[in-house]
Amino acid sequence: MKNIQAKKKLVKMSDKWMKRGINPNFDEIDHLDEMWQVAFTAYPSMKTSEDEYYVSESKLSNMVGMASDELEAAGKSLI
Repeated sequence: MKNIQAKKKLVKMSDKWMKRGINPNFDEIDHLDEMWQVAFTAYPSMKTSEDEYYVSESKLSNMVGMASDELEAAGKSLI
């Protein structure tokens, strides 16, 4: 997966995360794990050794925001 693809996927996954309450079969743990994998594919330099043990939701939120802003600035479709 290329960087731009990872950023698009991360933004889409974030949207799905925000709508998780309407899906009773939504697996939050698996979804978050996959979001982290995609986030670190999009931003490999942001991964630290500490992230092997614990990563904060605020860090993930910041990465989603960065991806969204960068895609918007580049004029890339989020769809």
